[in-house]
Amino acid sequence: MKTLLIIVFFFFSNFLFGQSPYTSLTGEFRTLFDNIPIDKGQEEKYFKYAVELFNADSLRKAGQIFDRVYWLDTTSTLAKKSINYRNLIEQKVVYQTKKNLMSSWDWGWSGTNWGATETKENSKKTKKIEISKREIHFYINDTLVRTTEYKLSQRFNWVNGFLTNLVVYSDTNEEWYYNLMSFDSFISDNLRIEQKTDYVCGNYGETYGLTK
Repeated sequence: MKTLLIIVFFFFSNFLFGQSPYTSLTGEFRTLFDNIPIDKGQEEKYFKYAVELFNADSLRKAGQIFDRVYWLDTTSTLAKKSINYRNLIEQKVVYQTKKNLMSSWDWGWSGTNWGATETKENSKKTKKIEISKREIHFYINDTLVRTTEYKLSQRFNWVNGFLTNLVVYSDTNEEWYYNLMSFDSFISDNLRIEQKTDYVCGNYGETYGLTK
């Protein structure tokens, strides 16, 4: 299903934004999260395409392209324009994601990327978190069980088009990733909370959906 959605987006974007430069790549299908294979001499057409994406609010892919064009030659005029666009995107995305995070979220399941170990059905309970500008409130079965202040730091990885939201709880100093789950946007109705560890995969976390 995910592959189908990516294919649909790829072809739809050709009609929406004009002929995509990706069609000129030799024998490679590019997904939305791949690094951007732009070489010397291709900067101008990719830059123009990224501007079209930017104007259409397709910020993830636009940011990836602007970032790649910038690093091809950081001293060029096009690089300076690209980094300005990328900075604008980052400012806009930080605002959007902070607003997105500061919401009420209903728990769906807990576990690792290997699968769920606890759900609403097998645990016979509900969980909810409410995030404000300074505090996070945790509920179990509609009863407030914890309140903590927090600090949020955000970091872009433009090579792969990701934004990491790292939350540090003031009461325990624990570090948790609060990452919005979407393959084509920085904002989402789904939230994955995962404790920061030294391991790449298999980490415990919880999945939430935006309260309707």
